[in-house]
Amino acid sequence: MSLLKNFGGGGQKCELCHSTIYGEETVIAGQKQAVYVNFNPLEAQAIEQKSGYRCKSCGREYCKDCLEKKAPGNAYGGKSCPRCGGLFEIMHG
Repeated sequence: MSLLKNFGGGGQKCELCHSTIYGEETVIAGQKQAVYVNFNPLEAQAIEQKSGYRCKSCGREYCKDCLEKKAPGNAYGGKSCPRCGGLFEIMHG
């Protein structure tokens, strides 16, 4: 059972896998609970994969997992938006 189900935020869906994605603060809170309360670092890692990233150009939102697996690389060493080639910013909240 994922800890993120107990947190607010979310509601946004990844454009590629359609799973719920979460802002940076929600992910950090979930990771702290997974590690310090449940003693489960593997769950903390799984929670991080649902971090949300928003394209600065077109506004589409993706989870970290899909970006790592499916997004093309860019000249800066990161990932580009699969739709428009834009750069990303992490979602907050």
